[in-house]
Amino acid sequence: MEVLDYALDGTPFQVLGAHEHFWVWQYGKRCVSYRRESENAPHQAQVLALQEDRLSAFALLCYHPEKKEIWIRKGDTTYLINRQEEVRYAFPQTARCVALDRDDNYWFGQYEVDLLRLQKQRFRRLLQKDQARAPHDKSHQCRGIFERSGQVYVGTYQGVRRIDLAGGEVSSLPTGKEALFCLLEDQKKRFWLAHNDLIQLDPTQQRVVQRLEIPSRTWSIFEDRNKQLWLGNERGLCFLRDGRIQPLEQYNEFTNLAKALVLFFFEDRAGQVWIGSNDGLYQLDLSKGITAGYGRRQSAPQQLPAQNFQHMYQDADGSYWLATGDAGLLHWNPNTKALTQYDKKWGMLTDNTYSVYEDDFGYLWMSSFNGLIRFHKATETVQFFHEEDGITYNEFNRISHYQAEDGQLFFGSQNGITALQPRDFLVDHTQGPEFRLRVEHISVIGKNIRRDYWADGSPIDLTALPARTSSIDLELRGSNSFWSGNVALHHALERLDGRVPLSSREKVTYNHHIELFEMLPGRYRLRVRATQKNGKQLGEELEIALYIRPPIYQTTWFWALVLPLLLLGIVGFIRWRTARLKAQKVALEALVTERTSQILKKQRTIDNQVQLIESMKTLLSEREEAWLERFRSIVLERLSDPGFYLPDVINEMQISRTAFYEKVKSLTHMTPNQYIQELRLRRAKELLEGGQVGTVKEVDQAVGIKEAKYFYKRYKERYGILPSAYLRELGD
Repeated sequence: MEVLDYALDGTPFQVLGAHEHFWVWQYGKRCVSYRRESENAPHQAQVLALQEDRLSAFALLCYHPEKKEIWIRKGDTTYLINRQEEVRYAFPQTARCVALDRDDNYWFGQYEVDLLRLQKQRFRRLLQKDQARAPHDKSHQCRGIFERSGQVYVGTYQGVRRIDLAGGEVSSLPTGKEALFCLLEDQKKRFWLAHNDLIQLDPTQQRVVQRLEIPSRTWSIFEDRNKQLWLGNERGLCFLRDGRIQPLEQYNEFTNLAKALVLFFFEDRAGQVWIGSNDGLYQLDLSKGITAGYGRRQSAPQQLPAQNFQHMYQDADGSYWLATGDAGLLHWNPNTKALTQYDKKWGMLTDNTYSVYEDDFGYLWMSSFNGLIRFHKATETVQFFHEEDGITYNEFNRISHYQAEDGQLFFGSQNGITALQPRDFLVDHTQGPEFRLRVEHISVIGKNIRRDYWADGSPIDLTALPARTSSIDLELRGSNSFWSGNVALHHALERLDGRVPLSSREKVTYNHHIELFEMLPGRYRLRVRATQKNGKQLGEELEIALYIRPPIYQTTWFWALVLPLLLLGIVGFIRWRTARLKAQKVALEALVTERTSQILKKQRTIDNQVQLIESMKTLLSEREEAWLERFRSIVLERLSDPGFYLPDVINEMQISRTAFYEKVKSLTHMTPNQYIQELRLRRAKELLEGGQVGTVKEVDQAVGIKEAKYFYKRYKERYGILPSAYLRELGD
C-alpha cells in the first residue's frame, strides 16, 4: 500500500474529489483545492476563498471534476461555485446531499428528491468585484460602454478598463485613475473619452493624444453628420470646433436645457437629433440650435408624462420608445399623438428605466434601478431578471449601456457589466412543463404547523386553526424546485360563511410567501395560482380551505353553561352587597358622631390660637410702624442737606446694613434708595402744591436732587406733569 502525505495548512474536516483532483474543507472557513501532478510534485494547492462573506462557512456536497464546479451548503441555501469562484446558481433550499448523474443532472436529497437541470448561463458577468472585500473600490462601478472587435471599453470612477471578451483579460488604459463616464469612436476611428476633461486616446499606441478642458462634467458624447463632436454636460451643451470647446448659445426659448444634465444624444432615421436630459426631451437643429422641447411642463402637443429622459429608441414604424427616470417606459408617436405608458401601475417593478434597445426577435431590453427588463412589444408581456438570475447587480447605472453590431447587449451596474446575447433567450427555461404548486410550510403566529401539501385537483383542508389567529404565513414552491424571481403568486381569499363581507380581489407577490393578517373566526377559501411575470400561468390553481376556530367565549355551549352560573352569582352578589351596605351605614353614623366631637374641640383650640396671633400681630405692627416713621423723619430732615449720606442714617438707626435693607424692603416692598426717592417725589409735590417754592432750582435744593433729568422724568411718570410746567400754569 502506497501512502502519500499531503501537508495541509489547517485541519481537514471534509474531502471530496475525483481522479487527480480533490477539495478539502478546513476549519478556518476556507476550501483548498489540491491536484496531484507527479511524485516529485505531490500536490499543488489553490485556495477557494469565495467572494461573499455569507458563504464563509459551508459544507461540501458535490464536486464536478470536468466542469470544475462544486456544490456547497450554507444556511438554508445550496450554492454552485464555478472555477472563477463565482456563484453560478443558488438553490433556495437546504440540500442534505447532492449527486451528479451521467447526463449532468443534479439530484438533491432533502425531505424528498428533486431533479435539477441547469440551463445554460445566458448572462455573462464582466468586471464584477467582491464588494465585501473592497467596499471603496470604484473600478467595478461602470458608466460609458463601447465595444469594438471583441474588446469592451468601459468608463469607471477610476479610469477606463478594457476587457477581452475571448479570454476575459482586463487591462487599464493610460488615462490615470480619474472618473471617465462616456466613450466614443468617431468616423475617423479616433477614440474619445470624457467626464472632467475631454481626452483623445490612441488605444493601439496606448497614449493620450490630447486633453481639453470642459466647462462642466460631461455625461454624453455625440458626433453629428457633419463630423462635429457634441458634449452633453451637467449644465447644457457644448461642441468641439477648430480644436476648442465652445458652449452652445442657441437655446432660443428652451433655456432650461442650459442648466440641465444632458444624458444622451439620438439621431433618428430622418436625421433629427434628439437630446435627453433630466429636465425634458429636446430637438437640436445643427444650424438653428434647440427648436423644440417635450416633457411634463410643456403644453400640448409637446406635453409628455415625464421630465427625466434617459434613453430612446426608434421603432420601424417611426414611433419612439423612451426610457424615463420618473415615468417608466413610454411608447410615443409624435405624428399620430399616440402614447402608451408602462410604469409601476401597469406592472413594471420601477419607474426608473435607464435604457431601451430592441433585439432581432421583437423584444425590448431595458436596464433599470431594479433589475434587467425584457419586454415583448407584440404581446406586451414583461420579464424581469435579478441577481439570482445571473446578472451582476440589481441596480444598473445611467448612460451605462451599449448594443454591439452583432446584437450583443452590455449593461453596466454598480458592480460590473451584464452582457447577453438575445438569441440565447428565445427558449424560456424558467419553468419545466410539469410544474405543480405546493405548500411547503404553514406557520400561524410564527409557529410552523403543517408542511408538504400538493395540488392534486382537490382542495387542501387546513381546519381548526387556533383562535386569535392574527397572521398566517404560507410558503409555496414549485414541484420541480426551480423557482426564480420571474414567478408571481396570485392569491385571493374568500369568506365562505358570509357573516363578514370579504373582498376576493387578487393580490400578487413575487416571493415564496403569502401572508394573511387579522383573520377573524370563520371559514375561508384561499385560491393560489403561479404565473411567470410575462403572464403565462404555471400548473394548476391551488385551493386551500381554512377554518379559524372561534374563541371559547364565542361558542353556544360556553354561554349555555356560563349564563345560569352568572345569574346565580349576580343574585348572591346583590344580597351580600345589600347586607354589607347596611353594616357600613351603621358604622359610618358612629364614626360621624365621633369625628364631629373631635372637630368641635379642635375648632375651639384654633380660635384661641387665632386670637393670640392677632394680638401679637397688632403689637408687632405698631413697633414696625414706629421704626419706619423714625426712618422717614430722619430722611425728611436731611433731604436738603448736601452731605446727605445713607450709611449715616443706618448708623443713627443703630442697626446693621443687611438687617436695615431687609427691614426696609419687608415694610415698604422697596429698597432704601427707592424709598428715599419716593419721599423726594412726595416732598417735591407738597412744596409745589403748597406754593413754598417758585422755581425748579428751589425744588432741587429742597429735596436734594443730584440728577435732575432722571428725577423729573420719574416725577412726570408719577404725577403726569413736570414741575416746570406746573409752575408755568400757576404763573398764568
